[in-house]
Amino acid sequence: MEAPDLGRNFAVDWDQAMEEDRPWTDIIASLDTKVSIPKRLVLPCGMEAWQDSDRSAGMLTLLESEPDRSRTDWATLRQKLSQRPFGKYCISSDGDVPADITADSLERFELLTNKALEVTERRLRGEGGYGTEDNEALKFLSWQFRRCPRDVARWLMDCIEASGRDHPFVRHQASWVLVYQGLGRIVGSKEDEARAMRLLLDSSIEDWVWNRQSAAMAFMLSRSDNAASHLEREDVERLATRTIADFQRNIGGRYTMFNYAPFLLAGLIRWRLVDPTALVIGVDPLADDLLAIIERAEQDLEARGGSDMNLKGRRSKFLPILHDLKSELAGEGSNPDLLLDIYGASGA
Repeated sequence: MEAPDLGRNFAVDWDQAMEEDRPWTDIIASLDTKVSIPKRLVLPCGMEAWQDSDRSAGMLTLLESEPDRSRTDWATLRQKLSQRPFGKYCISSDGDVPADITADSLERFELLTNKALEVTERRLRGEGGYGTEDNEALKFLSWQFRRCPRDVARWLMDCIEASGRDHPFVRHQASWVLVYQGLGRIVGSKEDEARAMRLLLDSSIEDWVWNRQSAAMAFMLSRSDNAASHLEREDVERLATRTIADFQRNIGGRYTMFNYAPFLLAGLIRWRLVDPTALVIGVDPLADDLLAIIERAEQDLEARGGSDMNLKGRRSKFLPILHDLKSELAGEGSNPDLLLDIYGASGA
């Protein structure tokens, strides 16, 4: 037997071999084999977005005036929170702020947060007034990641449960991207996370939209150490089927709807926190199916591009990620920043 990838050759005497009756899971466990698990994604914070740049005022400058204005500029505040200069947000995905932010600045930021909560709650009650015409205050809250007040996660989940009926957050179909992605960004408590994931899993996974339900599930699985514990094997199988479908829809296209498929796949691999032998090539058939769709995407990207500069750019970003995902499926992942690399490539 030859194993060129391992640089090894083996001689096996089949006539003298003893038959092994144990299931693969027991065999792997007995060998104490350690398989890789992608490191949890934490999007860092930094002072860059708080300070002024040549092109715009920083959050610290905005805090000097916005809390005292009667007509708060939620759009500008939201834009500042969602900016990522030098790869760092105002607030980390865990809800932390830079250590250099003073107590006075944080107090003024909390004033804005409370105003945004009041505006959003008025919308839910059907009351009018300035700031209740659009989702900008809600967006400002959702870009606080896990620092966002817990009420907002509950409001977003209530909105999802009310799907199909009129809701103040959903004035047009594009609003659902904010509802789902916002929930994926902010959900923090174990109880809220369990409810959010069950809401998604109880829906028709076959009908998920790539930048709504797939994105929200990918955010939670990739950013939380608890999320994987809410999944049963049946859930993993259904999500793997969804992941394959999200890959498949991009093959032959321009990969403009590919942002969250690698995220969801890497997040699923983190189910090894529950079952260490899950999604391992040669052990779990699901891993073989996922490997096959990755290789199809690789072959497609390598064969195409031509003069399409956008596709060339996506190819250069995603091919290394697909290679790393294959290593993770083999249980031999060696890129500790895989999920951060996926985030950077997808622009999520």
